[in-house]
Amino acid sequence: MYAYPGRKPTTTLYCFTVKVLNATDPTSPCGRTDKLFKAEIWGDDKQRQKLKGIAVQPAGAKNLTYRSPSWGAPGDQTIKVSQLNWTQQQADGGQICLELDSTTDINSFCMYDFKTCWINFFHESLACCPLYPSSIV
Repeated sequence: MYAYPGRKPTTTLYCFTVKVLNATDPTSPCGRTDKLFKAEIWGDDKQRQKLKGIAVQPAGAKNLTYRSPSWGAPGDQTIKVSQLNWTQQQADGGQICLELDSTTDINSFCMYDFKTCWINFFHESLACCPLYPSSIV
């Protein structure tokens, strides 16, 4: 994960860079995956107002596209990044970013482990949903 200036002087953009890996078992639900349908990130529900935007950029695209924040139900601690529908080529090197107000940082915003964010990736069948840790570089 990398930190960049946000759209305003009072925000910071924290970006996950996606890497496509070869499947250990190509016949498994994840091994047969050919699309990144959506992602979910564990974030602190108590800081919902600190998330100012979500930005996505498939590999090969020139610019980030910003979206309004989308959260799961209160208590789920989940930020949803839906409707990606990225091919493997778009996913490999693509970015998913959280724009946070500078009164917080990624270490206090992410849940369950200090200095680590957890992100789930989903295929459109939702049968493949690996979970990965990511830390600021």
